[in-house]
Amino acid sequence: MRLLRAGLTLWIVISAVFILARVGGDPVQYLLPPDIAGPEREDLRRILGLDRSIFVQYLIYLENIAGGDFGRSFFSSRPVSDVFFERLPATISLMAPSLLMAVVIGVPAGVLAAVYHNTVIDRVLMALSFIGQSMPSFVLGIALILLFSLMLKILPSSGDGSWQHYIMPIATLSTILAASIARLTRGSLLDVLNRPFITFARGKGLPRFSVNITHGLRNALLPVVTLIGMQIGALIGGTAVIETVFAWPGVGRLMVDSVIRGDYALLQFGILILAGTVIICNLLVDASYLLLDPRLRSRGAA
Repeated sequence: MRLLRAGLTLWIVISAVFILARVGGDPVQYLLPPDIAGPEREDLRRILGLDRSIFVQYLIYLENIAGGDFGRSFFSSRPVSDVFFERLPATISLMAPSLLMAVVIGVPAGVLAAVYHNTVIDRVLMALSFIGQSMPSFVLGIALILLFSLMLKILPSSGDGSWQHYIMPIATLSTILAASIARLTRGSLLDVLNRPFITFARGKGLPRFSVNITHGLRNALLPVVTLIGMQIGALIGGTAVIETVFAWPGVGRLMVDSVIRGDYALLQFGILILAGTVIICNLLVDASYLLLDPRLRSRGAA
């Protein structure tokens, strides 16, 4: 059933993108100079298959992707899969360390805030997480460029030529994600620490660290894992903004360029892959529940 819902979701996404992309404009105006006459424009539109109705184009598109043909870019005339996967490593090199850093910072910060509830540590950490969560990624990115590139002149403002180029984009992405993870970890752990089995564990004389981490954190991780899985989608959206701000040559910037230029085939393939990635991550999150909550395994066995 979950696979069926995943397939239905993917179909709805690619169908919506197909329709909205064609409503947004005519790519022929970007492919030909303004002084080119009407007949040449109609010839190019016919070559690209844009002279047919949207419904016919949609049926042809579904037939092509069913056969593994995702089309060619209108601008480079190359298969869209080649164009997309050339840019993918640059995006993964941002997303993977950003997600890792967000988890490494966010989970311990949330645990500290919960363990030291209503203390200075809790208030400071939650104030920082509130600021980080409420700040738009492009604002934080521009602020880092102004500080470290223009004022201090210690980090490059754009590109991907060296390890220094990674610092500000990763810091921007991970800060916002870490703030969300910290706040949810704190709330979830506070709820668990007030449950009877935690009181029983404390009554047995178990060390505080063992009670908070071994018993408390493991039971508090389910909503946190869900958030991390959902943050994959936020990372994809955030990466498009960050790659534009820092002129990073990844798929996020590629998708933005394809929207601006009306490169339908490339945009459709990119959204198809990104939506499929989010759906797969959500399925993996559901599967991880079985590892974190033994009660779910017992229900499945029953």
